[in-house]
Amino acid sequence: MPFLFCKRKWRKYSMKTIREICGHKKVNGLFGVEIEIESNQNFLDFDYSGMGFNYTHDDSLRGRYTGELVFNKPKTLNQSKKCLSVLQEFFEEHSILIEDHGRSGTHIHVNVNDLTPAQVIMFSFYWYIVEDILIKWSGPSRQNNMFAVPFSISNEISHPIEQLANYAKLGELSANHFSYLFPIDSYKYSGLNWCRLYDLGTLETRIWGPSNFDQTSKALDILYNIKQLALEGEDLLGISERYSMQSTEEFLGLVFGEHLSQILHDTGIAKPMLSSMVRDAFWRIQMCLRTCVRNLQPRGKKKYSKKPMYILTDEPDLDPLVQEFRLGG
Repeated sequence: MPFLFCKRKWRKYSMKTIREICGHKKVNGLFGVEIEIESNQNFLDFDYSGMGFNYTHDDSLRGRYTGELVFNKPKTLNQSKKCLSVLQEFFEEHSILIEDHGRSGTHIHVNVNDLTPAQVIMFSFYWYIVEDILIKWSGPSRQNNMFAVPFSISNEISHPIEQLANYAKLGELSANHFSYLFPIDSYKYSGLNWCRLYDLGTLETRIWGPSNFDQTSKALDILYNIKQLALEGEDLLGISERYSMQSTEEFLGLVFGEHLSQILHDTGIAKPMLSSMVRDAFWRIQMCLRTCVRNLQPRGKKKYSKKPMYILTDEPDLDPLVQEFRLGG
């Protein structure tokens, strides 16, 4: 049973899911997708309901023809990928080109209503480890984008995440805490948007471009993998131990799955730089979420040492690199 903690109150409360805490209705679908569109071709006169989308107007977009296509209901992984494939074929058939000026993007909501607060935080750990790699893969318009700010640039989100862990540990977490900790005006434009936990029970990823439906489909696979890893119930120490026993590429394969080779090819990230990006992400999470990491210490595990923890890599071209994570320092 994952995430059993020393305090009885925390053990009991940690098993509550986001849906139970916030009082959301049960939702069977896993994903919600929003595609912001700026185009010089008229795409407004078509009915998209048969493809699984609804059209909505968006005042933030610019161009001759603009709007947003949104899933008409949450969908499973396979349903989501099928809808994207059908929409792509439709746009190609009607020669509708989506322009990417950096204002528009694709936002993917992941249903985490069935996760506990601790598992939601673990989802974020895995996401933040690979976020910079995925942004580079998403293309130039997503890098340094003010509408999808990554954790590596602004880690202000770390404070409310730590508070979330504290409230949950004390057994005091309620639905109101989500709206209080993650106000939309402050954190809406994070690469991983926590602000919809309160009303939708979702984590929204905002780093994807608007015009590459094939990449969006692959992104769904990656987010599915991250959620499955979060359900395994590890803590950050467990993730770092797993990383230490594998090469960087093997570790990233847990998240990227069958798309690992293509991501590495498309980004052109050299192997030493790839390892450096992952190590930096571990270090960043530890430094910014130090209290949160301590709060996620499961019962029966060795306490985090105040001394540095050294994790060695088995990659020969990186020797004698030593990865230092100050767990609980």
